[in-house]
Amino acid sequence: MKRILSALLCAALLLPLAAAGSVCAAEEEFAASWEFTSGKDSFQANNSTLDAADGKLIQTVSGEKHNTWLLSPNNLGIDAAKYPVLHVSVKNSTGAKGSFAFEAIGSEKEKFTGAWCSLGTIPNDGAYHEYTVDLSAFPDWQGLITRFRLRLTAWQTEGSVEVDYIRLGTGTKTDKSDEPAEPSALVSFVSEVPASFTVFRGAQYEQNPVKAQSYGQYSLPAGVYTYTAAPNSAGYSKIHRTFRVTEEDVKAGAKIITVSLPAWKNPGYWQVKTIYLPSEEITSKYFTDPLPSLKLQTPAAAADRPINAFTTQEELDAFMKQADDAAENMWSTVIGTAEGGLNIHLAVFSRGAENNGKWTDLASAADALRKLGKPIVWISAQVHGNEWASGESALQMINELSGSWGDKVLDTVSVVILPRQNPAGAQYNRRTPDGSLDINRDRVKTELTETRAIQNAYWLFTPEVCVDAHEYGATPALYKGTYTYAAYDLLISASTNRNTSDALRDMARTMYQDSVHKSLSEYGIRTTDYYDGGIQSTVTEKSPNPQTNADANSLYPAFSFLIETLIPGGGYNSLAHFDRRVKSHVLAAKEIIEITAENAAEVMQFLTEERTALLRAGESYDEDDVIVLSQAAKTVKKDFSYIDLANGTLTSAEIEYKSYTEGSVTKTIPRPTGYILPKTDAMQTAVDRLRIMGVEMTELPAGTSVEDLEKYTVTANSVSTSETQGAYLNTVKVSAEKSAQTFADGAYLIPMNQIRANLIAAALEPECAASFVSYRLIDASAVSSGESLPYYRYTGTALIDVHTDADADADVKPEENPAADTSPAQGETSGKFPILAVGAAAVIIAAAAGAVVIGKKKRK
Repeated sequence: MKRILSALLCAALLLPLAAAGSVCAAEEEFAASWEFTSGKDSFQANNSTLDAADGKLIQTVSGEKHNTWLLSPNNLGIDAAKYPVLHVSVKNSTGAKGSFAFEAIGSEKEKFTGAWCSLGTIPNDGAYHEYTVDLSAFPDWQGLITRFRLRLTAWQTEGSVEVDYIRLGTGTKTDKSDEPAEPSALVSFVSEVPASFTVFRGAQYEQNPVKAQSYGQYSLPAGVYTYTAAPNSAGYSKIHRTFRVTEEDVKAGAKIITVSLPAWKNPGYWQVKTIYLPSEEITSKYFTDPLPSLKLQTPAAAADRPINAFTTQEELDAFMKQADDAAENMWSTVIGTAEGGLNIHLAVFSRGAENNGKWTDLASAADALRKLGKPIVWISAQVHGNEWASGESALQMINELSGSWGDKVLDTVSVVILPRQNPAGAQYNRRTPDGSLDINRDRVKTELTETRAIQNAYWLFTPEVCVDAHEYGATPALYKGTYTYAAYDLLISASTNRNTSDALRDMARTMYQDSVHKSLSEYGIRTTDYYDGGIQSTVTEKSPNPQTNADANSLYPAFSFLIETLIPGGGYNSLAHFDRRVKSHVLAAKEIIEITAENAAEVMQFLTEERTALLRAGESYDEDDVIVLSQAAKTVKKDFSYIDLANGTLTSAEIEYKSYTEGSVTKTIPRPTGYILPKTDAMQTAVDRLRIMGVEMTELPAGTSVEDLEKYTVTANSVSTSETQGAYLNTVKVSAEKSAQTFADGAYLIPMNQIRANLIAAALEPECAASFVSYRLIDASAVSSGESLPYYRYTGTALIDVHTDADADADVKPEENPAADTSPAQGETSGKFPILAVGAAAVIIAAAAGAVVIGKKKRK
């Protein structure tokens, strides 16, 4: 309980100051002061490099690393009670958010507390800024402090920071004994389970701390406050309430506030932090209901229901059955079960399909929709369990499609909806199903049960247009000396992955993305292109990450969009704001469906040509046809809106926007026609995962010799010291060298003229950030520089005959193919590539006696 509470307290006790002039009084005594005049003063850096020059400690990060902290010398032995004030002077060039953690002897027995104290955003303005943190109320700041960490660089951001000094001192003391006490009431928080609380207050978010009188009790003068309650698992806060301490409360001397916990299961205790903000005024001004005439009809929108009581899994199960029974054009099914055996639901809306709405299995439904020849729009939501408005909007879209609006659009489109991709995360109000692995970082390595169910359904339908609905968190942040709050209700970006064509990405923006911006603005909804991070000097567009739904969905060419609405923090908590979040999603999804319906023929023709080109590209080797391994963002100027909390106004500033849309390709390789994985124990996990992904492959018999190979020769190899998505990532650099190989035990041929070609490349190209090598499904961590990885690219013709030495010139007819009994359901082929045969000939494997040679015979 201490760890969670400490993070909240620490965030409140930060006092950022301008660079000019120190707040350290002359009489302040320091237990330790590191000025770096003679070097690094025994500081160390994690996942970064460290230098000292001109009295400054310089930390440099390259390669977008994680956990890039500074570590102080050990065995400091600082008396926490006597020296409770930290001073740090720092200049930033990364757009960073600083934070602080420590270990103490006595409370945690020489372990870091696990709670980081946020220093807020460090301005990237070329100046030094001093941050002073009063740690006296930090529960673990007691006994002897052994050492501490400082994280001054932004997560996954390249650049450097310079530290002028770090000091731990007694702080400046002010005698306030003669000041009259402000009349107040003793406010007591109670809840259904043990909870830890802290209260912050101060005009215009000055964060003057109010210390607890006792556990869960605070002395508060009259005013408006808000509290935010969150579970002790990772994720965004979800309960937001405004309360008043009235003059009557002050006269009475006491007020009791009951924290009502939500309906989902609660893992352990909750924490509550309270912040003073003019939340009611700002909510009524900027976060009103954009469409009062639209009445939400989801379980969470029921009358008199608490705002934090979102749709439970049991209610979702019942909702899907009731909707299916009532809607003529809807069919629903369960595509799999999540962690804890919870159902993953899917709804199909169509008109005119064979056996419409009366299918018995997912494959039959998908086949019927594909035969219609209409564009399929795929809407997936709540891949992160604590992003509730996304899931509620998907349920509302089921209502919309079941009514008269659905009758209109279903003439020209079909729609598939996954309302809750992460039932276990929703059950526990957390981002991930198990508290660690993220479904939205799993579409390549395909580790989670949920991912496998989603992948299977996606590839059965192969939709033309995809929407992945999320929410983004925001809390007040310091920007150029002013406390600000995010202003954008909705962010939208098409996939920026360059393994889709320029034409597709341009059409996604002009026909869809720009139209969503324009349409929602007519409802007063503030939108912008997706960005990562709160208001600061530099923000970043959505990265081209093939592990995420939005990018993975785009790679069999499709129009694919990430949409996020604003999760409120710091008191923006009215029911109208929740309506605004849900309705923003609904209006954006309806706009995308309507655009698709109005342009159905054009969408189908365009994507048919794009998909045919992808299949053709895998048929023969062309050095000018490339796969993009990495991309870089281009920094451009962008007007950015935010709410200035000092005066409650909507303000804008010109910031630097790292744009992948306008960025560049940094590394490519010629697209191979296939990959060959030897039949070895080391390759089996990779083969199994590819099969789970539905990748088509054929087994080459023992003794097969293959020409036109490229082997991967390692030129650099390193393994991360920190864990990401359950793995210590292996980063390799390779060069390609021509090779020929005989596979004594046989091998797996994975051709690239199939619909999953771009995902195959993401998995098997070792320099891709999401690759099997990176996540060590193919473990190359012990491969030294100059040695080769244990699998190969194939660059010969994919549509070839495979023949024996004894019959080198004879063609083998398809009906003689002994591999034809291989089951496609298990991820292999029936002797033919691809699954969607667009003018493709048969790939034939002959199992005659003797060594098999794959030569250079050309396509007919």
